[in-house]
Amino acid sequence: MEITKDTKLMDILAEYPWLEKELVEKYPVFKALLNPIGRRFVKNATLEELAAKADKTPEHLMMRLNEVIAEHEAAEE
Repeated sequence: MEITKDTKLMDILAEYPWLEKELVEKYPVFKALLNPIGRRFVKNATLEELAAKADKTPEHLMMRLNEVIAEHEAAEE
């Protein structure tokens, strides 16, 4: 899956369901997934919107997501 600034988090989590737990543990911006109201916003948000909320660049967030995905896939091998 290609992850861009316009990718919605819900699409990423549909492709990588295990990712939600790791994101919540590693990155504060994703802690909103733990409550129902925050979860609704976060899951429907694009990476660009999430990056702005976290005061990061979309590129930074995309890099972090790709790192977590790569780490997980390497651990499975």
